[in-house]
Amino acid sequence: MLECVEKNNKKVTNVRSIDIHNHIIFGLDDGAKTEDETIQMLKQAADDGIEKIILTPHYVESKYENTKDVIEKKKEAIDQLIEEHHIPIEVYYGCEIYMSDDVLDKVNEGELMTMNGTKYVLVETKRSRHFSKISFDDALYNFRVDGYYPIVAHPERYQMVYENPNRVYDWIEDGCYIQVNATSLLDPKKPSFKVAKKLLDHHLVHFVATDAHDPKYRPAVLSDAYQFVKKRYGADYAELLFYTNPLKLINGEQISTNGAKPVKKKRFFFFF
Repeated sequence: MLECVEKNNKKVTNVRSIDIHNHIIFGLDDGAKTEDETIQMLKQAADDGIEKIILTPHYVESKYENTKDVIEKKKEAIDQLIEEHHIPIEVYYGCEIYMSDDVLDKVNEGELMTMNGTKYVLVETKRSRHFSKISFDDALYNFRVDGYYPIVAHPERYQMVYENPNRVYDWIEDGCYIQVNATSLLDPKKPSFKVAKKLLDHHLVHFVATDAHDPKYRPAVLSDAYQFVKKRYGADYAELLFYTNPLKLINGEQISTNGAKPVKKKRFFFFF
């Protein structure tokens, strides 16, 4: 049961959750800009019931060159902040990798981070048609051939999924996993809400994460989305997406894709 109490004018929930996608590390990408913002977001996450966080700064070639060495050094600073400010949260290594021609080689060479050193890899592409169907699908396939489990970040934001949600079903059938943003479940007026709901309806989601970038507009909060999923789909599904699957990811365990159903064939267009 989700309960909220007030503590020092902050909302504190008794829901436990794990966040696998965020930009809380200060000074690495378009997320937290300062050490103070990082501290605010870590405290915000802890107050919201988030027990563990995989830190996933962007890797975008020639823009955000957040290689393993860079992230390891920054994580040391995050660990120190957590200790100094007595924040009850655990953090792990990760990265959100923007798909390009040579990123798989960099992962294989140990230059880029997987999720907590496991075979799970968080990947993204542009919202618009940067990849053709064949090239993006081939990129995912190549990761699978090399033994990795791609987690496609926020597909509800991608034009290719707006136009055909069964792209997500196909990715799952090919051995990939799907992460939806918590904020996509909170505004029914946005196209991303309609797509995310469609994916949830067909059990095409394995994780819900914050994709947090700042304390105010893109916060480190999961409890509201948890409540939405619990109310509409039941407590078991909410627990699976917000805790059970993320914990298996951290531990490098196999995550089930049972129950995935294709979306009924029909035109499915949104404008954004």
